[in-house]
Amino acid sequence: LKQARCFSVVFSVAMEPVTAKMTMMGEPILEGLPICVPKILMPREGIDLAKWACVACDQYESEPAYWEEMNKHVGKSPSALRIIFPEVYLASVTGADPSEDDKRIKEIGKVMSEYAAGDVFASRPPAFMAIDRKTGHVASRKGLIMAVDLDQYNYDCPIPTLIRPTEKTIVARLPPRIKIRENAPLELPHIIMVIDDPGKTVIEPLFKEPGLSEPEYSCELFKGAGKVSGFRVTAQGAEHVARTMTALADKEKASAAAAGRHPAVILIGDGNHSLATAKSCWESLKAKGADAQLHPARYALVELQNLHDNGVVFEPIHRILEGAKADAVQAFLEKAWSVKAQPFREPVPEHAVVLVRGTDKSSSLIFIPPAEKLPVVSMSTQVDKFVEEHKHVKIGYVHGEEPVYGACKDGTTTGLLLPSLDKSRFLDTIHEIGTLPRKAFSMGEASEKRFYVEARAILPEDVCGQPVKKLRIDPSQGEKLIGA
Repeated sequence: LKQARCFSVVFSVAMEPVTAKMTMMGEPILEGLPICVPKILMPREGIDLAKWACVACDQYESEPAYWEEMNKHVGKSPSALRIIFPEVYLASVTGADPSEDDKRIKEIGKVMSEYAAGDVFASRPPAFMAIDRKTGHVASRKGLIMAVDLDQYNYDCPIPTLIRPTEKTIVARLPPRIKIRENAPLELPHIIMVIDDPGKTVIEPLFKEPGLSEPEYSCELFKGAGKVSGFRVTAQGAEHVARTMTALADKEKASAAAAGRHPAVILIGDGNHSLATAKSCWESLKAKGADAQLHPARYALVELQNLHDNGVVFEPIHRILEGAKADAVQAFLEKAWSVKAQPFREPVPEHAVVLVRGTDKSSSLIFIPPAEKLPVVSMSTQVDKFVEEHKHVKIGYVHGEEPVYGACKDGTTTGLLLPSLDKSRFLDTIHEIGTLPRKAFSMGEASEKRFYVEARAILPEDVCGQPVKKLRIDPSQGEKLIGA
């Protein structure tokens, strides 16, 4: 890649059959699909990707030691860590004065502007990025970095849209995120979306068929989180994505019409609140007179995965109730569900919720909630009621069983372990009941979460702060570089 302080626009005439418009950043918008081909920003050559890459900000919320280690690992090197807000540091988590959030957000904005205006990023044309992630649990999990149309998405879903939330959005969690994004020149995605592609027609061929992608980077991830490799999708590959996604969308629309429901072409798998933040900021920009058709903030950078990829695994998100006595939680659930807690045994029944009373598994109890609802639905309803009646209790959301047992060691916290959400029932469940409760599932363990690597400009300026020049396409010259 050519290194440059300013970003230029490259447009390939090969994209003409599948796009009629481009964003103000010169990003092709795929006709008939809620997708555009993003102008991805990657760190320039010489920047250590192993220090640049950082896990999603909503991970390890109860483990500040992880983030302290990450901070030491990064040192003075440019890093995505410096332009995100790890939720472990939120005032609502630490108990600090809310003004501390504002200070951190101000510093994030300062560093982000420095990165955008400096020589951190290298010039590259609009292109999808195919991603192959290896973790300690799966040998391969494939994805595709693209930008999705926020006008085709609603987090409160008053009218079902083509891009569909799968979990309830807690609006109260948006303000800190909005404060970061509303004036930010860049976005970094940890949003993961899924498509229902049992034939593996869209993403998988990008790694198999010659000419559809080219290797761009490979990076070992912090603290044994595996490895991620990126492959720039060619113009031929972009045509493949447009063609196969259109076919998939047509199939879903036909199925929805036959079932008497609204179609859902793309579903949110992870990063629900981040996408809701992008939506809120975009609606605010529109209200202020932003170009409703071509402004880059109309689109949000995400990673698309196939629900049928063997590397895509749904894990439960467990609850810890800080300040709750185990006996009180037990009595509340027994009354609410009209059941009696059972002694702990293994294997735990598939439909069960485990109440954790301490570090010893043998002291735990098993609940079998009513079978007509998914355990996460039954449990979330009752936990919300319990917290409403016990104002001093705080809910924590934890990945993995070990942190739950660790949190319950002092006897002042009670844990609730949930069973995994059956991936084979996922789509049917969403179509049947709509959105699931907040934090209903996780796509993998914390160490398997998406790491921030790719970024994208969301202001109608290049990274030097100069207005983007209008595109001039000369079909006789194939690819035309404008404004270099």
